[in-house]
Amino acid sequence: MNKDTSKRQEPSLNFSKEVGAPTVFCSLITALINSVQRALSDIAKDQDIEALHQYRVNLRQIEALIIVFHNIVPKKILLKMKTESKALFAASGQLRDFDLLVSKLLITNPKSKKKCLDITLIEEITAKRQAEFERFLLTTKNSEYSDHFVRLQCCLSKVEQCSSHVSLQNCWPILMKQSMHNVHKAYQRLWKKKDDSHIHKLRKSLKQLRYCIELIGLIVKPRKARLVLSWLKSQQESLGNYNDLQVQLGLLTVHCQASKTVKRVFESSDLSHVRQSLPLSKSEWKILKKNIKSLTR
Repeated sequence: MNKDTSKRQEPSLNFSKEVGAPTVFCSLITALINSVQRALSDIAKDQDIEALHQYRVNLRQIEALIIVFHNIVPKKILLKMKTESKALFAASGQLRDFDLLVSKLLITNPKSKKKCLDITLIEEITAKRQAEFERFLLTTKNSEYSDHFVRLQCCLSKVEQCSSHVSLQNCWPILMKQSMHNVHKAYQRLWKKKDDSHIHKLRKSLKQLRYCIELIGLIVKPRKARLVLSWLKSQQESLGNYNDLQVQLGLLTVHCQASKTVKRVFESSDLSHVRQSLPLSKSEWKILKKNIKSLTR
């Protein structure tokens, strides 16, 4: 399923290229935490599906910043921050996955022009989704959940006291190098063995690279960053679709007594087709490397 990201907002912060990298890190993380908390409010108010997506994206962006700043910010602080952000992300459980599955099951099969399964199964999955939502809401109301935000803020206070004054402009190549190292490692594993676990790791590393460019590259190299992002997003779309379909099939298998016909609809008409279009070759890696090089010159 293609996600509607029209409502998604990146932190709108204005920085000079000469500002200290730890300052940028703290300001971006703070803005993202605020966005997570606003999304939580919207989710609790009316079960806003897009707000849930925003919640998860912002936490993934925090994780991406933690990963790429590991040579700039003390490792001990970053490890603590990563633990807290992962706990917040895990709290949403499979709620987003259920939302994607319900949407998928309600669409029309383009070949038959008929609904791909009966209403009973949709109702069963919707009920499980509602139970997951109620569990998530209860989780967000307990003090242990709130403490994750408090500990993240404490970590940021320690980062602000760091003696490192390297500028954003000077640390940008370092951040890109770290992101690209992770992407290259994922590609290398995939070239050795094209299994789904390695495809998943590539998808995650490319997403982290994209977040880094969205949050920092648009400050340092705005024009070139927009061009690279346009290409990168098109590459990521098929990886995202493939992952969504895998998740949906997994949910059908684990949570529902889905018919073989339903699974065949997913496997034959969608999964195999999307897999063929995945950007997994060495040529895609070379294009990406060339694009990123233009961002750091």
